[in-house]
Amino acid sequence: MYIKEGWFLPLLFVFLDVCLFTNRMVLNLDNPTNFIFTLNEKETSAWAYWYFQFTNVVTKQVITVVKLRSTDLSPYPNRYNEFPYAFFNALTIGQWNYLVFGSNSAVATTGEELEVGLVRVIDNDTVFTTNETLNTYVVYG
Repeated sequence: MYIKEGWFLPLLFVFLDVCLFTNRMVLNLDNPTNFIFTLNEKETSAWAYWYFQFTNVVTKQVITVVKLRSTDLSPYPNRYNEFPYAFFNALTIGQWNYLVFGSNSAVATTGEELEVGLVRVIDNDTVFTTNETLNTYVVYG
């Protein structure tokens, strides 16, 4: 069986999408849920504070939330970390890049980077526009 040259490129993009950019969250403002993070995976020290920095993709507005380690609601903090939506209620509809870092200072501006990702904030009225494309593949065998 002969497979046309370049067949691996679509698979590479799927691999990159799944393996490298897995930290994505969707938050519905009409039905808010807790935020789930995995902050302990990369942590080299038990930091006293966690800093959550959200940057709106379009407007570049930055929202910073500082939380004590003790505010984690997770029953299994070594596996995942859970925080109530109320901590992050300043987020408006749109896409937000986020960065979480740990520090022992209550006024730090940088520290050990623990997680990066994307949060999509929507409500029940949010409409997604999709385009259908016809994909045709030629396989010789």
